[in-house]
Amino acid sequence: MTTRQFIDFLAAGESAAAKETLENVISAKAFEALDAYKQELASGIFNGGKTEEVESEEEVEVQEVE
Repeated sequence: MTTRQFIDFLAAGESAAAKETLENVISAKAFEALDAYKQELASGIFNGGKTEEVESEEEVEVQEVE
């Protein structure tokens, strides 16, 4: 199912089919994004790649304003 099919269903007034198509498109996009993230994470773990480090609250320097 594609975005084009979703638009075609809307234009034809087939709201139930349009809803199902939209759900399928969104689900596919979310799955692709999740899969890409999993591959990136696994690559970092198993190939010794470095991942971005998040600063902890203790490492952040705070300047006081008078």
